[in-house]
Amino acid sequence: MIHAVGALLLRSHFVVWGDSMAPALHHGDVVHCIPARLSLARIRRGSLVVAISPGRAERIVIKRVAALPGERVQIRDDGFIAIAEPSAVPSDSGWTCAASEYFLIGDNLAQSSDSRRYGPVGAGDIIGCVWLTVPAHRWRRKGARQYR
Repeated sequence: MIHAVGALLLRSHFVVWGDSMAPALHHGDVVHCIPARLSLARIRRGSLVVAISPGRAERIVIKRVAALPGERVQIRDDGFIAIAEPSAVPSDSGWTCAASEYFLIGDNLAQSSDSRRYGPVGAGDIIGCVWLTVPAHRWRRKGARQYR
């Protein structure tokens, strides 16, 4: 267990699996991230982050930050989200991110399982902030061993 946690904390690159972040990221792309312990102060709305999926600790997700701590989120009928000050949204709809929570969404809303489904993600579940993306066609070559 300790080895797995240590590997997760030190790991800085991840392979995109699926199309929930298209068109920004595609299946097979590689992202490199700055560890959260160094980057939490730099996370802004629109940042790409790597996080542990709430309720599924074995699953790592790459999502975009839609709302910051203290902000209120409301899902519209068309699937898009609206961000507002907490007092501007009725208390019976949407989510308010706590002092250490972020609302994460995929760019491809139709294909993404994100905070619209499981709510805000705690800062402790954010592994890091993406700083470099390598498209799949740049690192894959014919006959290369593929990892899952």
